[in-house]
Amino acid sequence: MPRKTPQKSPVSRKRKTGYLPILIGAAVALIIGLFLISRRGDVIFRTAGRPAAEEKEIAVYFSSVDGLGLQAEKIRIKKGTVEEELNAALALLVKGPNEKGLGKTLPDETKINGLKIKGHTVIVDFSPEISANHAGGSSGEIQTVYSIVNTVALNFPQFKDVQLLVDGKKAETLAGHIDITRPLSPDVKVIKK
Repeated sequence: MPRKTPQKSPVSRKRKTGYLPILIGAAVALIIGLFLISRRGDVIFRTAGRPAAEEKEIAVYFSSVDGLGLQAEKIRIKKGTVEEELNAALALLVKGPNEKGLGKTLPDETKINGLKIKGHTVIVDFSPEISANHAGGSSGEIQTVYSIVNTVALNFPQFKDVQLLVDGKKAETLAGHIDITRPLSPDVKVIKK
């Protein structure tokens, strides 16, 4: 008597073929996912709850409400290299304060030509307008000079002093009162609480 081979039931055939579309769909989804991650992974993962750029808070020194000294305004800047952070701090000083009552310490049209780091000294080169457009007076000049020096040296303690240049050269003063031929250290006595 010949042996009969058992026939598979229609149910078992359906089970096998029922998994095939699921497996194909999973494989396609995996391939698409890997492709997207390889092409746009930086964007996908950056937006997953992490801030796009880290920030730090610095104190930028402007003329105080009474105009008799300097007062700090706390401002957040993007973290970066020391040079990038120094440039950001000085750009805020050139722009002027956001807080009401505080006054601008740098004359209008003043620009930063550049800055260099030499050991523990930051050398900041300003456009000629810092001197040519200065309103004058010893108090105004003190505020201009120490708003720069304090903003740099008190936020970046690795630097002990700041050398100011006007149009790439050492100048005797900005407005006739403060010797800026040498690097200057911060002065906390001009800061009002």
